[in-house]
Amino acid sequence: MDIPLKEIGQIINNPDFDTLKALKFHKEQIAKQTNRLHQLLLTIDRTIENLKSKEKMISDKELYDGFNQDEIKQIKDEVVQRWGQERLDETGKRIREKGKKGWKKHKKEDEEINRLLASMVGFNPADIRVQRVILRHFRQMNLYYEVSRERYEALGRMYVEDERFKQYYEKYVQGLAEFMQKAIEVFCDNNLQVKE
Repeated sequence: MDIPLKEIGQIINNPDFDTLKALKFHKEQIAKQTNRLHQLLLTIDRTIENLKSKEKMISDKELYDGFNQDEIKQIKDEVVQRWGQERLDETGKRIREKGKKGWKKHKKEDEEINRLLASMVGFNPADIRVQRVILRHFRQMNLYYEVSRERYEALGRMYVEDERFKQYYEKYVQGLAEFMQKAIEVFCDNNLQVKE
């Protein structure tokens, strides 16, 4: 209790000193201090976990790399308009759960798929080699959200109809967006049942 030894001696030698009462009081004080220290340890642990999480968290800047703030808002608004706030939240949650390392790995896989497909422009979209890469693409998309046949076909059309997406894929090779859209159609016709 941080009482100097000299004072402790005076207290103990006092004829009115009750040892039992003093020990009970001392025990209560130590218990209070123990609880306070326990709470402090819990607070420190939570702070450490929050800091670790922030290191793992993906910021909007990382998530929407290459887009400015207005474009990010526009993209989010479009997703909400087409599929609802719940879908936007679900996708964001799935991506953020990956952490920075998982997101980096995911983006690397996206890049590899895009480069493989770009190298195949000119092949028949139904070619088994193309369809194997489209299967990888389909699986990648399912990491963002559950992809039904309708959604996957709509995604393929969006690659061609939406200038932002078309430009993104055309930077690999001219005709990639249309090639992917056709390959996705073949994939959907051969592999995906219509979900009600």
